Amino acid sequence: MKKEKRDQIKHLGSIQSFLDVTYQQTLEALHDSEAKFQGLAESSPVSIFVFQNNKLRYVNPEFVTITGYSEADCLNMNFWEFIHPDCQSLVKDRGIARQRGDSASAGRYETKLLSRSGKIIWVDLYANRINYKGQSAVIGLLYNISERKSFEEALHQSEAMYRTIFETTGTAMIIFDENKLITLVNTEFERLSGYSKDEIQNKKHWPEVVAKEDIERMEEYHRLRRIKSEVTPSSYEFKLVDRKGSLKDIFITVNIIPGTTDSVCSFMNITERKKAEEQVRYLSFHDKMTRLYNRAFFEEELNRLDTSRQLPISLIIGDVNGLKLINDAFGHANGDRLLIRVAEILTQSCRADDIVARWGGDEFIILLPKTDEKTALKICERIKEITGNASNFPIPISISLGQSLKTSSDQNMGQIIIQAEDKMYRNKLLENKSARSTFVTSLERTLWEKSHETNEHCQRLIKMAEQVGKEIDLPAGDLDNLKLLATLHDLGKIAIPNSILDKIDTLSLNEWEIIKKHPETGYRIALTLPELAPIAEAILAHHERWDGCGYPLGLKEKDIPQISRILAIVDAYDVMIQGRIYKKALNKEEAIAEIQKCAGTQFEPELVKVFVDFIRER
Repeated sequence: MKKEKRDQIKHLGSIQSFLDVTYQQTLEALHDSEAKFQGLAESSPVSIFVFQNNKLRYVNPEFVTITGYSEADCLNMNFWEFIHPDCQSLVKDRGIARQRGDSASAGRYETKLLSRSGKIIWVDLYANRINYKGQSAVIGLLYNISERKSFEEALHQSEAMYRTIFETTGTAMIIFDENKLITLVNTEFERLSGYSKDEIQNKKHWPEVVAKEDIERMEEYHRLRRIKSEVTPSSYEFKLVDRKGSLKDIFITVNIIPGTTDSVCSFMNITERKKAEEQVRYLSFHDKMTRLYNRAFFEEELNRLDTSRQLPISLIIGDVNGLKLINDAFGHANGDRLLIRVAEILTQSCRADDIVARWGGDEFIILLPKTDEKTALKICERIKEITGNASNFPIPISISLGQSLKTSSDQNMGQIIIQAEDKMYRNKLLENKSARSTFVTSLERTLWEKSHETNEHCQRLIKMAEQVGKEIDLPAGDLDNLKLLATLHDLGKIAIPNSILDKIDTLSLNEWEIIKKHPETGYRIALTLPELAPIAEAILAHHERWDGCGYPLGLKEKDIPQISRILAIVDAYDVMIQGRIYKKALNKEEAIAEIQKCAGTQFEPELVKVFVDFIRER
């Protein structure tokens, strides 16, 4: 038994010796591992910490540096106390979960530290579960990413700023790549093009919104901009085709975005400006009313075409007859209408290459390069033919023409114009009497149509007025004027609207004022025609009264022309005898009584006596 016990004790001693050696070796290995960890951690540029039971158990120098706390401070803190308040709850929950072995908890994420000085430090946190001094713990590594985050924030702000500028600049903008694909558009471009962002971004190439005639030029710019940017225009004009197919004039600015092959492009809609410019350009060369070329443009073209290559050069000058008459009788609007119609006739009569211009108020000029006299005279005949057939005017359209020819470079163009003007004025004199006669006939016809007077009424007035004139021994010339006055005394009524002349109901005050202007209108018309000028004063005064209560001048007694005083009596008598739509006719004695009643007020008493004696003897 003693021997067995000794052997047993000896065996146990051997085991203990083995365990002592193993423990010693293990301690040495652990110390070696801890030394290696310590050396690695102490020299690491990464912040390293270990926490266990929510307390920091180890921090390396870099951790101390980054947080600003001393090592002693750190080892007395809960692990989440150096975390920024915004992130503490998240980091704490994840740390505790990982410490107890929850593998679902994220082991790597970004968070914020708050240093002892209050500085915010962005870190990339990596954590893992370890066994530290025989107990479960968590080791953490912190990578300082503050600089990267600052850069990202700056980049984000920069992108936000440029996107804001891109969106709110007030200018339509797009970005497209090297393959012409539109990758980004702003709201203004949506408005300009009519396309939505969804319809165009990464779906359309910019040539799809460019007019066909501009595509080739712009594609060449696109190519050159990438190889010879210094000689490629960055700004120019083109036409954009919007979603509805409408064309818009655009001023474009294109630049390549630095460091990329993408281009940024801004668009300015200049459609209205181009229209205004075109209108200004048009008006600088054209007469606003007739739309023919103006005198300034004609003179420039005359200088340009006055070369031997254009010989023979013919010139035609035309003067519109009766413009003043139309203006005075029917208003300037109708005078303008006459000039516009004449311009149409001249354009219609000439060839496409002929230059027709307004030379002055009622004068027109035509330049006919490479045109002989025979051809120019045919054009004059065509003008006369068309004007003769023109209608829709109270008086016939009439143009006096003069033509001249330049056959040699030695001839002065100024003298050619003078020759054409001289011929025109000579023709005007020859045609004047015929034209005036036509005007008078036309005015007389228009007057009868508008006032509903008849030739019979005029003939009755003429006979009665002539008889009264003879009774008082009126001179022959005055008798002729009296008969003419009997026919055309109401000439001014041709300018009064039919709605007033034909009105059956009582006239308004405004309408009556319009009616009362017809003597003045008739006076102006008569002055434009030598045949009627002698009776112009009488026309003006044919509604004056003996007592001065007439119109338009309020003349009285013998200040009123004698033939106007005679006409006033015979016209009033004939109206009473014949009646009107609004007033029934009187018999002879009733009419005579009315005339006698107005002697000394409306009519001259002596003329009333002569008229009554004459009428009663008929």
